[in-house]
Amino acid sequence: MNLEKLRDDILGLRVPNFEHKPDKEKMFVPEGALESILLSSTIEEVLQSCDFQGWSICDITKIVDAGGRKTLSILVLLGHVNLITAFIEHDGRLKGRLLDSGIPFAEETLQKIIPECAAEFYVKQWEFAAPVFSQRLLGSKFDTNTILPFTKRLACGEGGFGEVWSVSIPKGHHVFDGVKANQNAEFALKILQAVSESASLNPEHDVLAYLHHVKHPCITPLLTFYTYQGDSHFLFPLFKGGDLKHFLSSQSWPGAFVTGGEDAVGLKVYLALAGLASALEALHNFDCASLGVKMIGYHSDIKPQNILVDKDKFVLADFGLAKLKDGLESKAVHGDLGWFSAPECQSWATNSANGKTEARTGRLDQASDVWSLGCVAFETLIYLTKGAAGVEEFSMARKYKHDGIWEKTFYKEGDINPPVSTALQVLVESNEPGIRESGLAIQKVLLMDPKKRLTALQLTARFKFISLSSAYHITRQRLLQLSEFQDLGGKWDLRVQWARFEQWANVLGIDMMDLSGETLAVFETLNPDVAAVFEKKSPVQSMLDTLLSLSSRKDPLPLGHRMRNAIDALCADLPPGEQHSIKNRLEIQVLAACSDLDLKGFANSNSLAQSLNSFDLGILAAIRRMHLKTQEFKPTNETESLDSNIRIESTRLKDKEDFQSCITAKYFQPKNKGGQKVPVLVEWIKYGDHWGSEKEGNTLFNRIGVLVYFLNDLHGKLPSTGSWILPCLGFFHDIQQRRFGLVYQLELNSQSGIMRLYDLIKRTTDQRQRPSLDDIYLVCWQLSVALLQFHKFNWLHKNISSFQIIIDGSAAPANSLRVFKIIGFNSSRPSDPNEYTEGPWARKDEQEEQRKFQHPEYFNSSATTATCRYRARYDYYSFGLVLAELGTWSVVKNLKIGSGVEKEKEENEKTRQVNRRVCKILPSLAHRMGTRFRDVVKVCLTEEAWPKPNNDGSSDLGADDVTAALTFESRVVRELDRLANRA
Repeated sequence: MNLEKLRDDILGLRVPNFEHKPDKEKMFVPEGALESILLSSTIEEVLQSCDFQGWSICDITKIVDAGGRKTLSILVLLGHVNLITAFIEHDGRLKGRLLDSGIPFAEETLQKIIPECAAEFYVKQWEFAAPVFSQRLLGSKFDTNTILPFTKRLACGEGGFGEVWSVSIPKGHHVFDGVKANQNAEFALKILQAVSESASLNPEHDVLAYLHHVKHPCITPLLTFYTYQGDSHFLFPLFKGGDLKHFLSSQSWPGAFVTGGEDAVGLKVYLALAGLASALEALHNFDCASLGVKMIGYHSDIKPQNILVDKDKFVLADFGLAKLKDGLESKAVHGDLGWFSAPECQSWATNSANGKTEARTGRLDQASDVWSLGCVAFETLIYLTKGAAGVEEFSMARKYKHDGIWEKTFYKEGDINPPVSTALQVLVESNEPGIRESGLAIQKVLLMDPKKRLTALQLTARFKFISLSSAYHITRQRLLQLSEFQDLGGKWDLRVQWARFEQWANVLGIDMMDLSGETLAVFETLNPDVAAVFEKKSPVQSMLDTLLSLSSRKDPLPLGHRMRNAIDALCADLPPGEQHSIKNRLEIQVLAACSDLDLKGFANSNSLAQSLNSFDLGILAAIRRMHLKTQEFKPTNETESLDSNIRIESTRLKDKEDFQSCITAKYFQPKNKGGQKVPVLVEWIKYGDHWGSEKEGNTLFNRIGVLVYFLNDLHGKLPSTGSWILPCLGFFHDIQQRRFGLVYQLELNSQSGIMRLYDLIKRTTDQRQRPSLDDIYLVCWQLSVALLQFHKFNWLHKNISSFQIIIDGSAAPANSLRVFKIIGFNSSRPSDPNEYTEGPWARKDEQEEQRKFQHPEYFNSSATTATCRYRARYDYYSFGLVLAELGTWSVVKNLKIGSGVEKEKEENEKTRQVNRRVCKILPSLAHRMGTRFRDVVKVCLTEEAWPKPNNDGSSDLGADDVTAALTFESRVVRELDRLANRA
């Protein structure tokens, strides 16, 4: 074996360190490089050149091959290969560690192992001991002789208390997630001077060590840290986009901001600001489940120089002034925080010694960070609208002199700096919704009173909202330009997916850029999990990616298929309540707008059924179409109009008992229907003389059949709604009493009788026996869902009241609301100008009280003229009174609705009656049930929320009812869902 050549080969593997100089050699052998020249066969040849008495060459080869190449290489360079057995014998005493695991050896250890060349080995080993950077090295302390594996080091700038460098690390010397270990890579290195002889790490270490566990995508991730030559070294990813200060002075947008198209540049800016605000919120409310630690944080030095640009993200960096504390408190300001500092961080006072006014540092808290972030966002929006020249112009406009010192702060002499107010007003008045809403958000941040400013979480929610809204409108415009949308015709799947897309946007409020408090609450629930892995995207980011890929022309899949998958993903990222809302609004809109042909297409479309997953639209379409066909049928006689399956022989009703305005009985079924005896409830439909003609009579019979089929379809085909109504077995005709009897199977436990909700409220006076607040919220929501489902079919109940809600009479009052049924369909009918029914019928002693549930417009017109037709919003008014009863636990006659404050010049007597009722009910509801429940009742009972008739009193009933149903879904059903399921 030619050992001289092997020595040259080993020396040839060395790579110069960045400090290497011809007269001061500093080189290292890259990790893993020795394996290319020291093969197993080569090792064996090297060993054969020596005489190892008592040792097997084969055994030594195996030990070196397993993990001793560095030790052998050093001995080769020193000319002492024969000493390898000394290391093996020493290793044996240390329980079989790999030979190289001891490198670097202490001098004392080497003196014991190889005293004849310990000094030479100690010096040479450092070329083979360059560290491999990974998270395993966290907190390590390197010897001063360590040669760092940095092939290049360039100055990047200065941070808090230290310098920042760009360093190149060869492959094999870095092992980090997301960085290819088999390639050379560049990193950012921050070196902090030691605070004192006793302190091994700078105070920034404390914050970075905790944030290392957070892994927020917009917080500079700490890869590792160590101590070297007394200083603290922190290794971060290198963001080649530089800092935000450089970004805002660029004459053109970086490539990552324009790759999605010029129309998406603003969107990417809003999203970058949302990520930045989210990073600050993660610091402000530090919560690490893995450590079991919750703390309050401050950054204290937010400015463009401390924000890095990573492609299209803004990343919060430089935590040299940051703190994490156990409690919320302000902290003293140290040093000059610059032009982006909050007004409370600096105060002006007169120096008693020289009489001059001087700036003095104050105290800051989390609101001070938010102010600074607001200033950064402000300049970024200026760049978005006016470019780098606009940013420079804005900076110079803020410039003012105070006691000989030039300042550019965003405040001046206890108020907002006037040029700042002027520029902010320009943003707020912008025609571009994203700019306008961003300006409004900043307006809520740049407030002199820290307590009135938005929090980081609230600011995050606003920028997320603005981002999604922008993405929606961009995607919508792009989709409409596609050829597939030029003629939708019979494209059932595409039409429904478009409707789902629109309703998804409507539920989030992003279609109209509606930044209401409740919309923002939804976005706050979408805040990313800051303890997630670094690569994880927040739901909002996921939605954005989905939206922007929707209109891609490169995707080979059909557009309908792409939209279906995309909208499924969009909906999956939402809370359950918002998902239910999208479903409801889609069904309302599609069923109301579709012709019979459309409904047939929806009902028969297999691809549509697959695309809707759990949606009931296909079933709803089939039911709705059948009812339209049945209503259009014109019978010529009673036999033709009715199916014998729904005709009941009244003689089979036994054991009849009065139940309020109904009767209960036992129904003996015919043998061909099971022959069982079942408990039933019978509701009466009375008719007058005007139904006496044969034509009108046949029409009436047909309508009764439609009602029976409708109730059976609801109960059998839609279990979610059917559980709240009784199955209708059919009807019979009581000619002598001029009435029809609708026969329902009683599914409640009727052994102890059934009870109306009205009677439960009236009799349960002991508060301790009343249902819980949770049960009340739940039944209110379930009732609202059931009512909305009726209206999806364009079917009006007309008789909503606590008299028409029955419960199990055997249940304890506290548990009685958990199972209920809605009755009173004897007055219901389709919402159609050509349909008409008699008004609600009740026992004489309860007629007046039941009439209180009717809307004043409908009640008054019934007493005088029949020109006012029943509308969907009248059902909602009646429902509002049921809510008021449940909320106050008082029947309608005891609610103080008879008097109240009236407007002096109220033109509409009907509206005045509504106002009087609302004035008395609402205060007590807020006290008992909360303001959200009170507001729901107010929506139901007041006129402002509902469609207004034309000046002549007429209106499009169909359009009115659809608009009313959508309003009811968003302002009643959705709100009650939040109370019942997320309270």
